[in-house]
Amino acid sequence: MPITDEEHGERVQEHWDDIDPALQEAEQSIIMSFSDLPTDPGDVVWEEMFSLELAVGEALLDAGVGYLDGNGSDGEIYEVFYWGNDHEAMWSIIEPMYADAPLAWSEVQGWVSLEAEGPALLLTR
Repeated sequence: MPITDEEHGERVQEHWDDIDPALQEAEQSIIMSFSDLPTDPGDVVWEEMFSLELAVGEALLDAGVGYLDGNGSDGEIYEVFYWGNDHEAMWSIIEPMYADAPLAWSEVQGWVSLEAEGPALLLTR
């Protein structure tokens, strides 16, 4: 299953180049998990999801609260990672943008720091 392609990787690198260094020091995050994945690695859904990830990352940058860190998958669960300085503000931007996503999220975790014992926000479907 593709997690990225060369073009997407270049677009993510351009996104990272636009991140304020102070924002890169932020420790809050939103981790989105998706479990109902298409079986075909060439499914158009992947390109739509990659484009959505970048659009959300840009919206977070524009608001000054976060950025797209990346994505990953073990073949059964697909995850998207957003980092920033306010997980609640980030989720208020992310949630409506994923409302009509080609894949519905199955779990969302909002973390206040890397040292937190558990997520401050936990949503499941």
